[in-house]
Amino acid sequence: MEVYRYRLQFEDYLFYATTERGKVFETGWFIHNYALTYALGLAVSEYRHSSQKPLYREQLSPVNQAGLYFTPATVLPVTRYRITQFNTMGETFCLGR
Repeated sequence: MEVYRYRLQFEDYLFYATTERGKVFETGWFIHNYALTYALGLAVSEYRHSSQKPLYREQLSPVNQAGLYFTPATVLPVTRYRITQFNTMGETFCLGR
């Protein structure tokens, strides 16, 4: 077995959710292994889905067949814990006085 350790430095914000509850998502101190696999482009998902049903078995099978496994990643201590709420107004919403 070969083990590699990488350090990634992002040049822009990385949006990910450790936990999601409705409109609110929390960014914790780690990135799950599935999310990391998608973020590195090794598992491919369409940008928009008509349903919220995950397709992990189909999308991760090439990675599994290659014998690869990614452990969850930890973020640097300078990264702060964050709780964010999406702006969920529809595109047809008109804000007026």
